[in-house]
Amino acid sequence: MLREGLIFVGTCDIAGHVRGKGFPASELHARRKTGIGWTHSNLMQTAFGPILDTPFGTGGDLMIVPDPSAEVDVDFGDGSAPEHFFLGDIRKTDGSPWECCPREFLRRAIAALEEASGLQVIAAFEQEFVYTGNEDRPGEAYSLGAWRRQGSFGESFIAAIRAAGAEPDSFLPEYGSRQFEVTVKPAPALQRRPCRDRARDGARRSLPSGPSRHLLADARGGGRRQRRSHPFQLA
Repeated sequence: MLREGLIFVGTCDIAGHVRGKGFPASELHARRKTGIGWTHSNLMQTAFGPILDTPFGTGGDLMIVPDPSAEVDVDFGDGSAPEHFFLGDIRKTDGSPWECCPREFLRRAIAALEEASGLQVIAAFEQEFVYTGNEDRPGEAYSLGAWRRQGSFGESFIAAIRAAGAEPDSFLPEYGSRQFEVTVKPAPALQRRPCRDRARDGARRSLPSGPSRHLLADARGGGRRQRRSHPFQLA
């Protein structure tokens, strides 16, 4: 089967979704400068899909330009397409930052805090999710039994996070029914923010395959569904 490599570039929007577009991998050099076309009102999409009332209308153009420091390129070694994407900055067509770009918001906030106080933001995060491929046994929060029954999922998940450029800290069965958690080590805020997105999407892609088992991965509030192997749900 003929295949041509594709790369996705997107931005994590105010609804918590990474949205963007793909392009042929052979065009990466040019896309580092020109990005992909985007529209102002895309920022107003809710977690459930509809676009809220927007002051931007349908006129005008923007670009999502890949950030070389926020690249993910993970080959899962199972014959599936590699996970190759960039997080990017939303810019105007003249290359200047768009004032409503979420990443630009973060840059301005970090700079304002440092200017006002001399402090720098160091951030970490934890991602909690429900892994329904694990048997539910009441009273086994944080237990070795719950840890053991998740099988190789945790190993695949941690490997995917590390391959995506984040630094895993811990992986554990949490308090809730079939609830698990992964934590990532602290880093400067602008570096750690894309790592959260890498970890979240890495979870969806790191599930062991099996011909008789299926996954319904449904991100909380996102309506995103994906057929794979073990049942999994972000909490």
